[in-house]
Amino acid sequence: MLSSCAQERAVSYLNSMLDQLAASGEAFQLAALELIRKVCKANPLVKSQYAKCIYGLTNSTSNAVAYEAANTLVALSTAKIALRAAIAAYTRLLQLESDNNVKLIILNRLIALKKRHSKVLEEMLLDMLRTLATPNIDIRKKTMELGLDLVSQRNVDEVSPVKLAICCEWTE
Repeated sequence: MLSSCAQERAVSYLNSMLDQLAASGEAFQLAALELIRKVCKANPLVKSQYAKCIYGLTNSTSNAVAYEAANTLVALSTAKIALRAAIAAYTRLLQLESDNNVKLIILNRLIALKKRHSKVLEEMLLDMLRTLATPNIDIRKKTMELGLDLVSQRNVDEVSPVKLAICCEWTE
């Protein structure tokens, strides 16, 4: 409510709490990420002030917070380091999340990122392909489509059949 009614006060409070944000509750972290997005859209010069905080939240124990922090990084930055952190969070969530619908949402997000940031996604292809171990056929199909689009001369050795089988824990 504070960010809606008195955004300056909310920003002041958030700035005083940045060091403790990682230890705060999930609801507060999500509200803080929303406020950070608003503030940075209005004033791009303050992005660097919140970068460390956002990076830290991509490693949150809350899947919702990690997902929103990754979305915030993608929305606010085109720097490769920020994109790597966001994509790492997405791929980690693909492994941790048990809900197949959430996995499909994350895969769709990665597919959307592929259009503008395919080189960064190529670097993390093997991590994304671990999702092939899931029993859900829709998830495996979407993962294969993404994987086939991202295979290049730079990463083809990583995606060899033997490494792929190990990555996905397939056995003969």
